[in-house]
Amino acid sequence: MITFLLPSNLVAATTTVYSDGLYLIEQDKQLQRYDIKDNQLSVMPYTGGLGEVTRFDVSPSDSYYAVSKIAAISDIHGQIEIFKQLLINNGVIDKALNWRWDRGHLVITGDIFDRGDTVTEALWLVFKLEQQAKAAGGKVHYLLGNHEYMVLRGDDRYIHDKYQQTLALMSMDLKQLFNEYSTLGQWLRSKSTVIKINDYVLMHGGIHQGFLDLNLSLEHANAMFRQTYWSVKKDAQGAPFNEGTLWTHGPDLVSWFL
Repeated sequence: MITFLLPSNLVAATTTVYSDGLYLIEQDKQLQRYDIKDNQLSVMPYTGGLGEVTRFDVSPSDSYYAVSKIAAISDIHGQIEIFKQLLINNGVIDKALNWRWDRGHLVITGDIFDRGDTVTEALWLVFKLEQQAKAAGGKVHYLLGNHEYMVLRGDDRYIHDKYQQTLALMSMDLKQLFNEYSTLGQWLRSKSTVIKINDYVLMHGGIHQGFLDLNLSLEHANAMFRQTYWSVKKDAQGAPFNEGTLWTHGPDLVSWFL
């Protein structure tokens, strides 16, 4: 059985004085920690517990079987309070925000990014739950949606004003903030776009006939999707995001890969 957890479309209001982070970015072979508190940026060498989790391997398989509990949620869009409440109410996490779903699989089918003002907090919560679920024999699957692809390409049209301030304070653009030297950027690049659990195929959008006609394994398809991270196209609704899997949704694999 699969349970779909559906957030509302509420978006947090702009704040003038704000905090953001943390961001971990490798510079000169040293992981640096960027934090913003009350509009003030601090940068220092990172000495915390994530040092050993800064290289992320791609899963050897994108198909999972005999999973007894599955929950799916999409379009968090920077609204962590709603996200937390949904997970707590459905028994996926406890009130201390720790994993309590044993061997269950939680699937986030994309679009944590954009619109809301607690994107960073939501990303780190998923990052933590991923480690806790693995230790319990469960799994957190964070699949990439169209807004993840947009961020990786540096398309900032939909980011909250708060993150425009973050970019200004850090003297970076969006693509730099989540590049291959960023811990969160590396983590995102390890993610799949489409997976199968039991008899369910899960992704952010839909699958059109052109995708099916390619007759690709999920692993091959996800490897091809990963190649699109490096596109510099500003308009994510143009090719390859025009017909298929992420926007109706998503990349038109026929035009992009053939």
